[in-house]
Amino acid sequence: GGRYARGSRIGAGSFGEVFLGSDSQTGVQVAIKVEPASAAHGCLEREVRAYLALSSSERVPRLLWEGRSAQGDRVMVTEL
Repeated sequence: GGRYARGSRIGAGSFGEVFLGSDSQTGVQVAIKVEPASAAHGCLEREVRAYLALSSSERVPRLLWEGRSAQGDRVMVTEL
């Protein structure tokens, strides 16, 4: 029960899954990318760094939150 609620899956790949989500404080829809804790490469951490480096661009979705779920999975929340 955090700020972002995960909804239906909208994509998946070799490094995780992407879900449609919503911000419980604003109601705005977001994208939630989840990388299993068991993933050996930790690609999501590099993706977070890339989003931060590109944060001044209007053409790149804004990173809203990153961290770990209660189950230990890596999670990244961005604008849609």
